[in-house]
Amino acid sequence: RLGQHCLVRRGILFPHPPTSPDVSPIEPDWHILKTRRRDYQPRPYNLATLEAAILDVWDKITVDEIN
Repeated sequence: RLGQHCLVRRGILFPHPPTSPDVSPIEPDWHILKTRRRDYQPRPYNLATLEAAILDVWDKITVDEIN
């Protein structure tokens, strides 16, 4: 509950209960991250540029998109 309270204070809301057996609340966020990383330009060509691309994409995902 403390963790959930901290998230709510930061404006991050989870529409499903945290113990829902059939829905993981992180899945839509992973989908956004993977889709945008796939379309990222310039394309990553090694591990360092892949990590940089993922961090850049993650930083551009808004709280509204996560909610």
